[in-house]
This record gives sequence, C-alpha cells and structure tokens, in this order.
Amino acid sequence: EGTTAIQGLDFFFRKIIKDNGRALTKLSKEILAFVSSGGANATEKAALGKALEEMQGIVAQLVTHAMASQQNPEEIYKCGLNTTRLLMAVGDVIISWLLLRQADIAATKIDSASGKERDFFEGKIAASRYFVHNFLPLISATRAIVEREDGEIMKVSEGAF
Repeated sequence: EGTTAIQGLDFFFRKIIKDNGRALTKLSKEILAFVSSGGANATEKAALGKALEEMQGIVAQLVTHAMASQQNPEEIYKCGLNTTRLLMAVGDVIISWLLLRQADIAATKIDSASGKERDFFEGKIAASRYFVHNFLPLISATRAIVEREDGEIMKVSEGAF
C-alpha cells in the first residue's frame, strides 16, 4: 500500500460509496454535456465520451463487489485491489475534459491570433490531443482488468512472500 493506494481507497469508499455516487454523477453529467456540445475537437470529445463510459463501468464493477461483500466479506478485496486504478482513470477523464475545454477556447481564438499568442493556442490544442490520444485508451484496458479481477492473489499464503 502507499499514499496513492490510500487515496484510491478513500476516493472509492468515502467519496463515492458514502455519498451514493452523487458528486461523481453530477461531474459525469457535466462532462457528458461538454462531449455532446459539438464544435471543435469532435474526435477527441468522442474519445472522452467513450472513456467516461468506461470509467463509469469501472465504478459499477467496484460497487458490485462492495455490495457482494455484504454476503461474502472476501469480495471487498476485489475493490481494494482496484481502487487505485479507478482513481487514475477518473483523474485522466477529468484532465482530458479540462484540457479539451481549453482547446475549445483556443480553437475559437487561434485564427485571429499571431506570434506567441498563436503558439500558445496551438500548444493548448496539441496538449489536449496528445493527452486524449495517449491516456484515454488505457481506461478501456483498465476496465477489462477490473472486470476480470477474481481476488485470487489474496489467497496466496504469507509464506509465499
């Protein structure tokens, strides 16, 4: 465990489960509205929409494990083994959303800009595209890992270490 793992556990159990997912649902609706807004960066917005859906799938799977732990306490391990993955996926979705919002603004101003200002706007657009194309696809793989989790690692005896 480490600080990141602790943050992942806190994020899932105290920030999502404890408030019945209300804050994350509200944020997801805001991101979805942005994805559906049209305008510039359509390909990247579509990728963000897919990543948002995959992220929500991760949350749903972890909630399923948490609920199952009420009957079978060992199911909770499946949450703990994956909350860091969820934390990172949510972070990547939020970062992409914020970068794309900046890119949308830059797209409206770039044609009338010149010099350093134009370079700045080009950088905003390029950074958003780079992040979206290089980090969001990982969320689909993360979801597959989370959905495949069987908790077997928790059955390894202490003597194996």
